Amino acid sequence: MKELQIIPKKPRAIAIIGAGGIVGDAHLPAYKKAGFEVQGIYDLDVEKAASLASKFEISVVCEELEELIEL
Repeated sequence: MKELQIIPKKPRAIAIIGAGGIVGDAHLPAYKKAGFEVQGIYDLDVEKAASLASKFEISVVCEELEELIEL
């Protein structure tokens, strides 16, 4: 049986708002496995965002939501 792959032809930028458990345990591992690049991450707790950014090789940690929107 042929494996079905649903990969967008023109991937859009992924920006993460919130660095909680679901993002760290489910969303980011799935994006990494799929080969999707996360452009930036924001959380009210900048240290939590920075920790996930380091773990999942996200280059931009935004301290303000507006920064993430501008990416």
